[in-house]
Amino acid sequence: VTMNGIFINENTGDISISKIGWQQADINLSGFKSSEEKSKGASFMSLTDINGNNTKVNTVLGSKKAAAFIDHLAATAFLLKPGEKPIIAGLVISGRDLKVSDTMSNIDIGSFAITDQKNAVLENFSYRNKHGADSTSISIPKLTFIPDVQSTINGNIRVGNMRVTHPVISLYRSYKEMDDKPTGMRLPKANIDK
Repeated sequence: VTMNGIFINENTGDISISKIGWQQADINLSGFKSSEEKSKGASFMSLTDINGNNTKVNTVLGSKKAAAFIDHLAATAFLLKPGEKPIIAGLVISGRDLKVSDTMSNIDIGSFAITDQKNAVLENFSYRNKHGADSTSISIPKLTFIPDVQSTINGNIRVGNMRVTHPVISLYRSYKEMDDKPTGMRLPKANIDK
């Protein structure tokens, strides 16, 4: 890992790192704290001019797991303030084998290339959800769109010029009375302009 400058405020614990880069990394994250816990005595983190390659990522948060191999990652800035969602500017990321799962749902993406506010390509996308006898399956060989990364981080997916190539959607619902409890990963609000 290379860094051009690092500043740590001894009083607050705030960290600022400029021009951070790496050629290979393994990142394993687990047991994140809730937003409330983070805001109590937590520090501010600022990373600027980020450029990394060949990064294996694994995360676990309760029953949710995510893993991917990132071929390239670049961003103008990454800011993390206590109790707030991260802020990412100028994100460019490409990789493969993205897997996100919880006890009832799986999302798999064979490869991805995303440039914030410009273009994104997801290939071999699949979503599966199973609850009892009910199931949902979505398979999309290629999905292209213009992403708004910060809106997505904030829980409101905004995309433009979406193209879905040859989707296959399978839904099976049993005839028994359905309960009102949502199961699996809940999808955030979304706005697709075209």
